Amino acid sequence: MKITNNTQETDHFFKQALLNPQKNELLYVLDSCCKIVSEKNLRVLHKRILTETLKSLHAKKGAIYFLENENIFRMLESDGITEQEAPQWKNISENVKNELKVNSKAFYEINEDRTVNTKSLLLPIHYNGKLYGIVQVKNRRILESFPKTDVSVAIQLMEFIDIAISNAKTSTQTKHSTLRLHNKKTLAANYFHEFFSIELKRAKRYSKTFSIIYLVIENLDDIKRALSEEIADKFVNNLLDKANGVIRETDFIVEEADNKYFIMLPETDYFGSLITLRKLDSFIAGAIVESDSADMSVLIRMTSVSFPKDGETQRELFGSLSARVKGARGSIIDKVKGKSKNFWEILTDLLGDENNYSYENDTGKLTDIRTAFTDIQDEKGVTRYAVFHPTIIKRIESILLNETALSSERRGILYIGTPEPANIFNVLKELPDFERSSARFFLITSQCEKVLTFPNLTYIFASDNFLPEHYFIIYLNEEYAYGLLAIKGSNGNFLGIHTSDSAFLESLILKLQNQYLLQEQL
Repeated sequence: MKITNNTQETDHFFKQALLNPQKNELLYVLDSCCKIVSEKNLRVLHKRILTETLKSLHAKKGAIYFLENENIFRMLESDGITEQEAPQWKNISENVKNELKVNSKAFYEINEDRTVNTKSLLLPIHYNGKLYGIVQVKNRRILESFPKTDVSVAIQLMEFIDIAISNAKTSTQTKHSTLRLHNKKTLAANYFHEFFSIELKRAKRYSKTFSIIYLVIENLDDIKRALSEEIADKFVNNLLDKANGVIRETDFIVEEADNKYFIMLPETDYFGSLITLRKLDSFIAGAIVESDSADMSVLIRMTSVSFPKDGETQRELFGSLSARVKGARGSIIDKVKGKSKNFWEILTDLLGDENNYSYENDTGKLTDIRTAFTDIQDEKGVTRYAVFHPTIIKRIESILLNETALSSERRGILYIGTPEPANIFNVLKELPDFERSSARFFLITSQCEKVLTFPNLTYIFASDNFLPEHYFIIYLNEEYAYGLLAIKGSNGNFLGIHTSDSAFLESLILKLQNQYLLQEQL
């Protein structure tokens, strides 16, 4: 282990510790520093950083957050702090962002009103000169507030945390490089099965999550026959290069076959896996294999499963993965050839206009549908065309907003696109617990006024011409999915489909995020 970048402040810190053994507080902190830098396993290190920081600063509770991208922190470890207690870490607050620009050392948290919160201390973590994450500790024992001497201690801890992160990442990279297949960007399959077993035991013991993405190049054999194996292999290696550039250093790719790959995502829940899927899709969508003789489009399918959402054993998880792959192949997104279309193009193709529907005014029963995709209806009732009376729409809105408000622990995401959001505001006024929900709500409307404000409510003011003619609801949580996509008829009724096709709804969410530049808001 090589320790570098010790400042004069740090040297003075240790001299004081050695000269004042009767005041063993500094030696107590030194012991924590040594424990932090001795850990080489990156995932174990995160837990140790939090434990030792809490101990050294005599804090009652704390959490460590990883900077997943420029604006989003994801909670890695927590001791006494819930997601609801730290909503600013889901989307980094402007106050914290501004403070980080001018202060790379430990500092007191700044409240929204710009007052200093001395009960909450923030320790930025750096790697290769860039922000890696933040440790937050709250409520000092006895004093509640942290004195300035604790800020000095936190600065010393930060130096060792930065060194420990660098050492652990180097160790991880070395381990991965020795396990890679020859001339491949993937790890050996035997490593995956060994790691999977370890990760499963760890997740059960510490109540953690992890996810697996399954990536299949479905027409790779056709590409080899039409072009050549050499060209196909070159394309696959370029694809894996791009995928490795998207995933984190603690994630890894394993080859099951030359056209099938697992991507292991430790400490990643269902919604975290969807973020990774979106990032991968941005590189993969519309992929083409180019050669001197001809070009070929590539059919790539990706899906994911998560522990414990989709299973708690290896058999259950891979059974769920197999079922999801099978379900994805029969999904609406394939039937409407939606991979290359944007959100509104898919809705336009699926719904048509009012002239495509015939129904009884009294009963609301559909008598005829003449859209291009009536074959998406199925006997199991996963997807159906229907007539929706305005009172039904209001009832569905109320049910899903209540479901979102009650999701204090379970993450979820709700999109409602409507030019007339009055009923939504009326429902939200009766839901005082809504702001404490772990679910996020995105209201897409042409009404340019924020009638209500909640930390988990995002307004999207759409100026395009599609919204006045359309209405949609998309709801996704860790257990189920529901979508309603409709056009508004001349008599006030809504005409369209409702579906529980999760693969389709996940695709629509990713397309919505791209449509309205919400790539990281999942």
